[in-house]
Amino acid sequence: MRLAHVLTVMLVAGLVACSDSTGGSTPTSEITPDFIISASPNNLTIVLGQLKAAEFASVRLPDDDALIVSAAGQEKLLRWTLVAQGGGLYSASLTELDPGTVITIALTRGDGGNAPNSQVTMPVPIDLAAPVAGALATAGTNLVVAWTPSGTPDEIRILLRTVLCSRPGAGTTQTATVVGDPGSATVFIEPDLLPPLNPGEQCDVDVQVQRTRFGTVDPAYAAGGTILARQVDAATIVVRQP
Repeated sequence: MRLAHVLTVMLVAGLVACSDSTGGSTPTSEITPDFIISASPNNLTIVLGQLKAAEFASVRLPDDDALIVSAAGQEKLLRWTLVAQGGGLYSASLTELDPGTVITIALTRGDGGNAPNSQVTMPVPIDLAAPVAGALATAGTNLVVAWTPSGTPDEIRILLRTVLCSRPGAGTTQTATVVGDPGSATVFIEPDLLPPLNPGEQCDVDVQVQRTRFGTVDPAYAAGGTILARQVDAATIVVRQP
């Protein structure tokens, strides 16, 4: 199934070297990483990483340090990416990975504070069966979401996100977590998913299902970091104001 609004990032290359004001001199043992590897049907695999420290929401490493992702014979340098909200993260892309592929993100540092072995395994691709693209639903009612189960205990997350409405206004995103991988779930469409609309007005809403697997972060980092891999599929439906 074609994924709407797939895993978009702004890649900015050739940035100047960082200074201590970006936390680059923070020891590895005081850095907490969050790594996300996302894949969708017939698309590249996107690798994102954010490094955090006590006084820095996004640490930018010095130029002689590097974050490198490797999987299935591929090896890519994660490059610093500016984000609209301020600060930044690291990003790279890989070709589509088979389920069961081990993904490793290694930090190498000029001062020797390396963290070479943060790992996660790619879960089985997810195939969204319901709702179908263009289906009509009503805010304040239940929506049945169905997919092909994998027979694994991987976590399932369901996201509903307003993307376009019949009049200007900010919608919201709602998230539900499903225990195990049962193949279906009923999600209540919160009335405030849509911006204030008149009865009968409507919005396009992305329904995204993520099959998520967590891995292990290299112990050289501070406690509390995460690395996860997820397979994603989605459909855009129409939700109307009752």
